[in-house]
Amino acid sequence: MPQNRAGVLCVGDINADINIDRRAVKTVTQSAEDLMRGGSVGNKGMLCPGGTAANTAVGLGRLGTRVAIAGLIGADGFGQFSIDHLEKDGVDTSHLVRLPGGFTMVTVNIFDQNGDRELSFAFPEQGAAFTLLTPDHLPDALLAQFSVFYTTGVPILFDPTRSTLIDCMHRCHKLGVTVAFDLNMRVEAHGYTDDIRRAFEQAAAASDILFGSATQELPILTGCTDWVQAAQKLSRSCRVVVSKNGAAGAAVFGPGESCQMPAFPVSVKDTLGAGDAFNAGFLTAYVQNKSLRDCLLWGSAAAGYSIQFTGSRTTPNSRQLAAFMAEHADIAAQIGPVAV
Repeated sequence: MPQNRAGVLCVGDINADINIDRRAVKTVTQSAEDLMRGGSVGNKGMLCPGGTAANTAVGLGRLGTRVAIAGLIGADGFGQFSIDHLEKDGVDTSHLVRLPGGFTMVTVNIFDQNGDRELSFAFPEQGAAFTLLTPDHLPDALLAQFSVFYTTGVPILFDPTRSTLIDCMHRCHKLGVTVAFDLNMRVEAHGYTDDIRRAFEQAAAASDILFGSATQELPILTGCTDWVQAAQKLSRSCRVVVSKNGAAGAAVFGPGESCQMPAFPVSVKDTLGAGDAFNAGFLTAYVQNKSLRDCLLWGSAAAGYSIQFTGSRTTPNSRQLAAFMAEHADIAAQIGPVAV
């Protein structure tokens, strides 16, 4: 692989987040009213940049990986807000098209007393710029500039972006570009219709690296109630399957090898963006040709670091990641074979 190709092209959702923490407010209504007046609630209800693809791109940039984000974004204030934050963290936004008359989606996230997201909804539900992607926005000449193409299940929920991304995955294979896909199914918000099921099955089958939740997404996709069996089944078509299981740790299944590790014992502020941070850490190690064991360690460490802070973009930089792993060397020592 030529050195100038080493890097990740991220495509998918870019949005603004309004985050509301129940621990800091009396009622959600109070939070909403204060936010509508342009304020914040005890510094816990605030406007932040977000989007699963954008969050991972920022994480990659902070870790020193060459990264760009491509696709569509609204030609509005939220779009400019998002671009400014992406560029601040070293993400190349030159392949983003600002859609005239289009809008950037806004997502409201409400967190419970444990810092876990208990409710999330986006508006407007249909027609956001990132959902209108066509093949013309992702030419082969652009794809061929990178070693990894990364996207998530959020844009897969919407056509024409759905068909565009699945087509793009197949074109990547012809170009020798690794396809990484995070399921991010959001079944609780969008359901699991036959069309959506087929789209996820097609995207998963076209992936070289598949990220998913051990307890929810992998079983839904495969019909296997046991997460190990689900991951093993998927690994027959995907080269690498990464199973993320929150506080129970994570595992990776690859050609001829598999391993798992516990989660890092840290105090959790909130889990928003933890999966995106994991993916950034994993892919950073992957483009450096690290072993799958190290990819799993870097991904888990990036997620463990991020959940100590509030917000969706708390991925560490390379120095912070190295220090975090050194501090928790005992956890790395517990990486071992997957218990069947």
